[in-house]
Amino acid sequence: MKNFSKLILSLLLLLIIAQNGSCKKDSPEPKVVAGFTFTWNTTDYRIVSFTSTAENYKSLSWNFGDNTTSTEINPVHIFPAAGIFTVTLTATSPGGATDVYSADVTIKTPDPAVLASFTYVVDGSDFLKVSFTSTSLNYETLAWNFGDNSPVSAEINPVHIFPAIGVYTVVLTATSAEGDTDIYSKEIVVADPNGEIGKAMVWLTKGNKTKLFSKEADLSIMPTNTTTYPLISVDTSTTYQTIEGFGAALTGSSAYLLNQKLDATARAAALNDLFDPENGIGISYLRLTIGASDFSLSDYTYDDMPAGQTDYSLEHFSLLKDQDNVIPVLKEIVQISPAINLMGSPWSPPAWMKTNGNLKGGKLKPVCYDVYADYFVKYIQQMQNEGITIASVTPQNEPLYFTAGYPCMEMQPADQLNFIKSSLGSKFASAGLATKIIIYDHNWDNTNYAISILNDPGARAFIEGSAFHAYAGDVSAMTTVHNAHPDKGLYFTEISGGAWANDFAGNLMWNMKNIFIGTTENWSKTALLWNLALDQNHGPTNNGCADCRGVVTINNSTGNITKNEEYYSIAHFSKSVRPGAVRISTGVPQSLSNIGVVAFQNLDGTKAMVISNYSNEIKTFSVKQGIRNFSYSLSGQSVVTLVW
Repeated sequence: MKNFSKLILSLLLLLIIAQNGSCKKDSPEPKVVAGFTFTWNTTDYRIVSFTSTAENYKSLSWNFGDNTTSTEINPVHIFPAAGIFTVTLTATSPGGATDVYSADVTIKTPDPAVLASFTYVVDGSDFLKVSFTSTSLNYETLAWNFGDNSPVSAEINPVHIFPAIGVYTVVLTATSAEGDTDIYSKEIVVADPNGEIGKAMVWLTKGNKTKLFSKEADLSIMPTNTTTYPLISVDTSTTYQTIEGFGAALTGSSAYLLNQKLDATARAAALNDLFDPENGIGISYLRLTIGASDFSLSDYTYDDMPAGQTDYSLEHFSLLKDQDNVIPVLKEIVQISPAINLMGSPWSPPAWMKTNGNLKGGKLKPVCYDVYADYFVKYIQQMQNEGITIASVTPQNEPLYFTAGYPCMEMQPADQLNFIKSSLGSKFASAGLATKIIIYDHNWDNTNYAISILNDPGARAFIEGSAFHAYAGDVSAMTTVHNAHPDKGLYFTEISGGAWANDFAGNLMWNMKNIFIGTTENWSKTALLWNLALDQNHGPTNNGCADCRGVVTINNSTGNITKNEEYYSIAHFSKSVRPGAVRISTGVPQSLSNIGVVAFQNLDGTKAMVISNYSNEIKTFSVKQGIRNFSYSLSGQSVVTLVW
């Protein structure tokens, strides 16, 4: 009975709850609200972006007042023309309630852009007097700066008298009523239109040897080009690589001849002629051998040990062998050219670091990667202690030629990559060295060696660039590597002339086409030849090339010095194209065939252009750089350097 009473009570309670629920009123729907904001496009006044700020809606309907509609939430609308358009947004709630919001959107044509420009006419009777005519548009004020420290003029069409003959940069600033500005500038030549505005210096070498880097009469630079000669254009606004220098290698043999076969007076004269940019040819880059090469007096490294012994602590490291000739000559060179760039390249590590225990052939033991990196660090630091700064190193000279009868070593791309990545780069960083690491250092016929190493992010972080020799392949290989890694430098570091080619004119032309004009046109920062000096017997040699020719020949009996075609090849670049110069653009017409042209701008603003006439006929041409014009005739098989 008790359970039955509880059941009745529960049923009554449920009935009451149900009745109360059925009488409860529905909650009111939230009020729908329409609204929006908008912004104009900054480049096209007809494009307007709308952003809905509507609330509690199920759908939106836009009417843009130009017979178009949209149901997007945040539409971007293109109005057909300028005008005032009433844009209406209707927001509809889930229950069908609506709200409407409208706003006027003004589409107007923007104010025309202010434009500054002018023309000018030089007075026929007084060439210092120049009449300017403004061709500016949509301006309220003008401001003329004549580039001669005279007061700024606000005239529309001023007539200005310049203080002297010269080239002036005139700047016109136009300002609109809204405060927008435009600037136009132009170089004005203030000079007799038939008179010169400057000089171009000339250095000439003829293949027939009648002129050997001869300083010729200056050329007149004119404000106009009145000739019909083929025109070589020079554009300083288009720049390429920065030049680090031109030169050769101070091998052990070269240093020996300079130090031992010349007395102090003769040596000073020779070094000044080679390295002084004012009184000589200004060689600005030298390659050094780290230890012995095929042009040393003997085989050696800086840490040679008896067979079977090692020196992982490098306690026996010593530059003693280089103290005989290399270091003394280098110190004299640095006195003449304190900022000279020096690159060090090893032919072999100490034998105890190698797989075959020999200076000739073999490979670097992986267990010796760290100690060999320390060896490089010691070399750089101890040379610095001598006042000699090593700007860059290559890990191995000609790493793919390892069967020579002189010190050499095999270093495949993977080996060089791992050595740099795991040891050399980090050792340089730990020692605080700024010395650049430059890879490969071998012939043009292999581009994959450098590219494959630079493809590795860990290795490339330590690498400045790639170096090439010219004993195989084509100079265009350097552009191939540049295109693969345009942020890395290119360096040309070795080629030798020799008794196999004795034609002065032919050698001069080959050097220009392939090495000096050729490499710089293919992105090289350097052009370096092999031995700076050899004797009349092509030595001293160390089981290497038996008939190579030095930049100069020093007679080992008399001390007489002969300047070879390599000397004149270097001179046409090293004297006038200084470190820090940038290569600039040149344009050569098709009518001016069979010549080579390359141009540079130095840090001081001077321009240097080297032109080589590979043909046998005289080539006459004009050169135009901005407002500067001059002409020249170049004999066949000849080279000229022009500087202005």
